[in-house]
Amino acid sequence: MKETELTTIINDLKAGKNSILKTIFEDYGDYCIRNLRKKYNCSTEDAEDILMDAIINFREKIILDKITYLTSIRNYLYTTCCNMWLAGHSRQGSIRKKSKDTHLEYYEPMSITTEEVTEEAEHRKNLLAIIYGALDQMTPKCKKILTLFYLEEKSMKDIAELMGQANA
Repeated sequence: MKETELTTIINDLKAGKNSILKTIFEDYGDYCIRNLRKKYNCSTEDAEDILMDAIINFREKIILDKITYLTSIRNYLYTTCCNMWLAGHSRQGSIRKKSKDTHLEYYEPMSITTEEVTEEAEHRKNLLAIIYGALDQMTPKCKKILTLFYLEEKSMKDIAELMGQANA
């Protein structure tokens, strides 16, 4: 995405010109809905609801200056949709613990163009740079807690014990 496109979208949204949201929906909606349906086997209605929530989330983050640069609105929206789907279903208890069988059970090949792969690689590279930058600003104790929780999949109770904390 060109910097000028994002700047125009940011300026329009901050000026209250919400008509740009319709354009965003039209430009990226089919991609997000189609891939949500393929990846999570959700209904079209659920995918559309999630997409609308993602677009509203996008608008709010733009207005609050939480987004200043993106390489791809489409990838941002799709990632947000996936996270919203997963968050909604993990609260409902319908997502099982990760296992080798689960990955095989839900895997569905998608036809992806070379351009999409390149965009996705660029997007991941930018996200990793942001993550590493944030990690560099954390204290060693915070890094250790995040490592134990996300990488070693320890429970909060186990982490509290390992870190000598009174409670989780």
